[in-house]
Amino acid sequence: MRLPLSILLACCVFIGLMGFPTHHEDEVRKSNVLLIVIDTLRADALGRGITPNIDALAEEGVHFSSAFSHAPMTLPAHTAIFTSLLPSEARVLTNGQAVEPELPLLGQHLSARGYDALAAVSLATLWPVVTGCGVDRGFNIYDLGRRPVERGHEVLPRVTRLLDDRDSKKPFFLFAHFSDPHEPYNCHGTVSHNASVFIDDEPVGSATTSEMSWWRRSLDLGPGEHTLRFTSEHPFKAREVRATTKGRPLALRFTEGAPLESLSTLCVQFDAPEGAVEISVWINDSPDLQEIRRRYDLEVAAVDRAVGALLEDLERRGLDDETLVVLTSDHGEALGEHGQIGHVNTLYDELLHVPLVVRAPRTRDERALSRNSHRLVTHLDIAPTVLELIDVAPWGGMRGSSLVSNTRPRTLLAETHTPEAPRDLLCLRDERTKLVYDPAAKLFTCFDLVKDPAEERDIYALRADSLGPWCERLRAQSIQASRRPSPRRDAKGHLAALGYAGD
Repeated sequence: MRLPLSILLACCVFIGLMGFPTHHEDEVRKSNVLLIVIDTLRADALGRGITPNIDALAEEGVHFSSAFSHAPMTLPAHTAIFTSLLPSEARVLTNGQAVEPELPLLGQHLSARGYDALAAVSLATLWPVVTGCGVDRGFNIYDLGRRPVERGHEVLPRVTRLLDDRDSKKPFFLFAHFSDPHEPYNCHGTVSHNASVFIDDEPVGSATTSEMSWWRRSLDLGPGEHTLRFTSEHPFKAREVRATTKGRPLALRFTEGAPLESLSTLCVQFDAPEGAVEISVWINDSPDLQEIRRRYDLEVAAVDRAVGALLEDLERRGLDDETLVVLTSDHGEALGEHGQIGHVNTLYDELLHVPLVVRAPRTRDERALSRNSHRLVTHLDIAPTVLELIDVAPWGGMRGSSLVSNTRPRTLLAETHTPEAPRDLLCLRDERTKLVYDPAAKLFTCFDLVKDPAEERDIYALRADSLGPWCERLRAQSIQASRRPSPRRDAKGHLAALGYAGD
């Protein structure tokens, strides 16, 4: 039996007045977003048995096997993710720079549209030089942590507290940043090594070099010149050395060794006034390549456990079905390839090829995403993809495009700009070819990525005639990049300690 239209309308009004949820109200509630970025995680770390939790996430969602970063440096790479602009377009080319206030950012965009935007970061390179002048803009809480580098087991409680304290009336955007694979590789499964410490040739204890740690003492040395010396049977690095009195830094003279050098003895002299001197040294050991690779895998396994615990916590809260999960890395890491350890200095694929996994909310069909799973995709595509999957309109000027609705072929433009001794490199890459440009040397190199995936044979002389448009684009991009702002002076201390200054 059909009810008259007037009765049906009256029932709908009654339900609305009584406050019962309607289908329309259910649809208004947007999906949550969890963005996990693991600093320095190579794409080829996945699928080797050391990342079971990330591999399981990739099985549940869509794994983009050819995803690439636009910069092998933390802040420029993250800015590209959050702005969907190239580093030189966003004018964030090195760590320690400000993000210009007029640039739209993903956190800000979602916060303005009713999201509770929350973040916990684990590396000082993501600390804004001034609050609101980094990728922190728009976050209701942007938890910096307490130290320049914090590991997964330290970051995870901060992330879960954000979930505990979130505004449950709003959908959340949670940015969880982990950095266990980041150098120094010495926090999981390392053998104990120590350095002996002397003040004016008198022993004052020892410092472990096997954990990333600070050696600190407050000493009443008396006025005059004093000598601080660290010695060890095993190579070590001093990342920061400080001597202060009443909060004022004392000038240091390195008479043997220097910060960030691999050494067995570090000797520092300084002049002290009357009163206590606070001495702090950040120290860790300097392993060989084989040990670095072993430790890197241990770091990756540790961060995988943290990711697994976070995803399990999301499920325990009953939030997994309604949460879009995106996992990526800001850049990779050289582990001996091309004679390099670390990142920043080159544009080889070991630094640019990153993991990218997207697990859509249960209400979304992932088949459209899967069409791009084996195509070249980039960090610029993350923000537009997130916005389409949660039905939020994008902002204008994005350089990337959604992986849901756009299957056009993509070309990667990547760049690196070293901070203290400026050296620029730029490259264009598609699925078959990479062209690298060194503006200072006016030099191009080219690699056939199908025949030479290790990028060992330069074939520019053979391909130069067909690469004219790419060459012109890289020249133009290098001119735009040359007008870069300098890193903020107050950020340089932490950057040096993390190995960036002078790269």
